[in-house]
Amino acid sequence: MIVTPPLLDEWLVSYIRSKLASRGMDVIVDTVEPPTLDAPLATPMVIIREDSGTQTSHLTFTRQVGISVLAGSRQNDKATRRLSQVVYAIATSMDIALADGPIASVQLEGCSGPYAVADDQDVGRRYMIASYSAVGTW
Repeated sequence: MIVTPPLLDEWLVSYIRSKLASRGMDVIVDTVEPPTLDAPLATPMVIIREDSGTQTSHLTFTRQVGISVLAGSRQNDKATRRLSQVVYAIATSMDIALADGPIASVQLEGCSGPYAVADDQDVGRRYMIASYSAVGTW
């Protein structure tokens, strides 16, 4: 049997977008940041990047993802701080392992953030890391 690692970033885009929408939050969620940003942003953004990890059994993998939250401006990053807290809570909630997807558990010892990150553009940016045990596909 051939087992491929999960495409965790793609699954998380849909999951986090859905959770934010259910809270009435209009947020762009994607795996890539646009090549140019029109700052200040009209709509906040969440960018999810899978950073890979190790294979822990024939079927399971440890995966880390980096999540960037962009909103507001450098001088007024209140929206960025608030959104990043919500995104971190969603990404690290134990409910994520109960969803219909590849995540078996959240590895809390590998989760960190959100941290303020300097940006060349006039946008508030926060970064966080979430770590998971995930199941591959066959």
